[in-house]
Amino acid sequence: MKRGFVGSFVVLALSAGLAGLLGPGLAQAQITLTNSVFPVAGDTFSWAIDTHPGPQIVNTPPGPNQVWDFSSLQRSATWTEVMRPAATGAGASSFPDATLVYTQTGPSSFPNIPGSNATEAYLKVTDTAVSLLGFHGGPGVLNVGVPSVTRFQPGVVVSEAPTAFFDIRTFSTSFSAEISPADIPGLVLQNPGNLIDRYRISETLLGSVVVDGSGTLTLPGGSFEVLRETRRLFSTVVLEGHFSGGWFRLSDSSLLDKDSPIAPYLHVFGQVSHAYLGAESKQALAIVYSPVSIDPPGPSVLDELPIAQVQFKNLGASAVPEPGTGWMFLVGLCAVPAARSAMRRRGR
Repeated sequence: MKRGFVGSFVVLALSAGLAGLLGPGLAQAQITLTNSVFPVAGDTFSWAIDTHPGPQIVNTPPGPNQVWDFSSLQRSATWTEVMRPAATGAGASSFPDATLVYTQTGPSSFPNIPGSNATEAYLKVTDTAVSLLGFHGGPGVLNVGVPSVTRFQPGVVVSEAPTAFFDIRTFSTSFSAEISPADIPGLVLQNPGNLIDRYRISETLLGSVVVDGSGTLTLPGGSFEVLRETRRLFSTVVLEGHFSGGWFRLSDSSLLDKDSPIAPYLHVFGQVSHAYLGAESKQALAIVYSPVSIDPPGPSVLDELPIAQVQFKNLGASAVPEPGTGWMFLVGLCAVPAARSAMRRRGR
């Protein structure tokens, strides 16, 4: 299905109108998520991922009162993450406005920022939103082996309260980082000489989030009433070199060595994910990831490809204190029924 951002919104709005016209039998009340699903220090998130989901896992059209049966998902890998006060992080000084930090141990949904045991993700939590501020340490920008700080300007809102059926939001953010030529493995330029004294890598991210479905989700271990968020992400990465005369864009230059380890990351990237959110757990119960082809290159059109992987709650994990769930750009989840009793004790 091929649509632009604006086009998607129009189609969804028309779907909502049709649901209202068809009467209360179709347009039944859906759940509304509050800030009780936001993470707090001490939450332990336990995830599983199926890297080869079967054909029964499908992305259905928008609409209410749906049934999603994901009970066939398999655990290709599992991992846990712990939310800590931001001040305890190694990169805390780079994120003075952060509330929480966790160490990324699972796969990353952000292009060019791979998961790593040494990569810290910093969050800002308010009464109405959770924002991803950036990353510290790990393999660094573009996985070139240089630990660094990635600070988004502005931070990316990954969860809002309240969240209800047919809510829509968009975001735009970017980051840039300078890297010394000595820190980049392999040649970046053909016949570079001594012309460049440093490089700068920049990434621009555009996204849209639409709550386009509601219904019942079944996972290995339980069934839940959920809202579905469809999230579209478009990324452009640019490499520049600093000469005596200033900055020069190298990404599209014939000087760029196509065999450089950095070259594969200098591209236009698109991703669509469908996140299933429940009121009884913190953030997503499952996230279905699909790559996209972009034709023509740009955010106006994203052509969704077959499902690549599904990240989901590891409901069979051992009980842990203060369990939670996961994110679009982050990861985590809760065990059942321990999570439900813990959330009730805390007024969730």
